[in-house]
Parts: sequence; structure tokens; C-alpha cells
Amino acid sequence: MTFTGGKMCCFWSVIPKTFADAKADCEARGARLAVFKGADKMAFLISQLSIWARDIWIGLDDIQKEGTFVWHDGTILYKHEYHPLYFSNDNPDNDDNQDCVDLSWSYWKFDDDSCSKSKNYVCEKVL
Repeated sequence: MTFTGGKMCCFWSVIPKTFADAKADCEARGARLAVFKGADKMAFLISQLSIWARDIWIGLDDIQKEGTFVWHDGTILYKHEYHPLYFSNDNPDNDDNQDCVDLSWSYWKFDDDSCSKSKNYVCEKVL
């Protein structure tokens, strides 16, 4: 598939893993947890997720510094960018030290969640 900035290949996992294990699996494939920045990539992600009806880990977290969400391409998702495209109005909420981000299929927005939960995930490799 092609997005602004180039082409990429995605791998959609059918086996749920913790955030750390999902990240490691993507890296073992020469990829990274998917970085879905921008409206076109979000629309693609949502179109694919609607088939799955599952939350999926994506390449965004605030593990290093609470409240500073970093995409796995090294760029920061700034607070003024949270709404309305990425997070719902009540997220991120850091409830119970949630540092990892999934895309919730129930409302099509990002949600911070516990990194120890097992979820499906999507890897991307920039071509």
C-alpha cells in the first residue's frame, strides 16, 4: 500500500501478545509496530480493523516519560494533536499506569492500556 511519504507492507497478527512481545516480533520481522500517523493511514487501519472486531497494539507509547507519547518512528504525538483524530475525549487517561496504545475497535480511537495485556497487533515495514 502507498501512503504520503512512501510505500509500506503490513503484517496483521492473529496471535495476541503483550506489547513488548508484539514489538519484539515486529522487530524480528525487520519491521516495527505500525505507526498510523495521519488521516489516510488511520482510515486504512480502521477499514481493516472493522473486519477483525479486536483491539490492536500500534506503535505508540509513553513508556519513557509519562504523558509524552512517542511513535515508533521516533516522532512525538503532541497533545494538541490528540483530538479528534487519534484519542477520544476521555483518553489518554493513564488509568492504572497505562503506557501502551491500542486502537479500540469499539469506538475507532486510540486508547492507552496496560502493556501487559495480550492483544493482536500490526507491524509495518517501510519499503
